[in-house]
Amino acid sequence: MLDLFKLSHVFAQKELLKLCEELIGPLISIENCALILQAVEQIGDGAMELKESCVTYILANYSKVIITPQYFELPRSIMMEINQRVSQIGVKINLNQN
Repeated sequence: MLDLFKLSHVFAQKELLKLCEELIGPLISIENCALILQAVEQIGDGAMELKESCVTYILANYSKVIITPQYFELPRSIMMEINQRVSQIGVKINLNQN
């Protein structure tokens, strides 16, 4: 689905891009939120709703997401944006990963 999402941007298929955004949104998980966010970042301003959904998901699941290998592959600018939002809203980190 992410490949189709990226291709819809490459070929300027706005309706398909929007449809992919709507289909991907509910599939965001701890394992894939960073990967989706990377794909969104490649597209830029064309997928702001999906970006916000990913960031909101990361903030709600911060202590679980930040220990995934995919999170550490995010570009520094995205990590800084997330960390800034964390500091603004005071996200609590659960150190017990049970």
